[in-house]
Amino acid sequence: MNLVVHLSRKLDRQPDVPALAGVAVRNYAGSDDIGRWLDLRTRAFADETPRVRPWTRADFVAEFISKPWWSPERMWFAVADEVVGSVALAFRGPADTAVPVVHWLMVLPDWRRRGVGKLLMATLEAACWEAGFRRIAIETHSGWTAAEGFYRSLSYRSGG
Repeated sequence: MNLVVHLSRKLDRQPDVPALAGVAVRNYAGSDDIGRWLDLRTRAFADETPRVRPWTRADFVAEFISKPWWSPERMWFAVADEVVGSVALAFRGPADTAVPVVHWLMVLPDWRRRGVGKLLMATLEAACWEAGFRRIAIETHSGWTAAEGFYRSLSYRSGG
């Protein structure tokens, strides 16, 4: 059984980034955001099956900061009274043929179905468009059917 679902989307036009009342989007702003991201991850995945193991700051550094594709400008936080969501843009493959990949999209359960995920995805897609990329890939766990359904609602498809 394949545990990873691979989806992609072709961008045919520049994405519109909607406004969402009470929610601002900002980039990663330094080491204090590591703790915010770790807390968000713990809370966002608390009830998901399959479960995710707890992470440390060292895990965050290994997953993001130590990677050659890492850039603070490619990690976004959705902020209301607190951080309610986040997404990062990673790249897979050699630099000259790298493919942009949605990396760790997560939204707090109480903020789901309120437009936060769409806002973060539109922000990421707009950044891809501005950088000249017209296809974006996503990998998600096959057990996270709500996540897969969300991506499919945004026109991400298998094999494409």
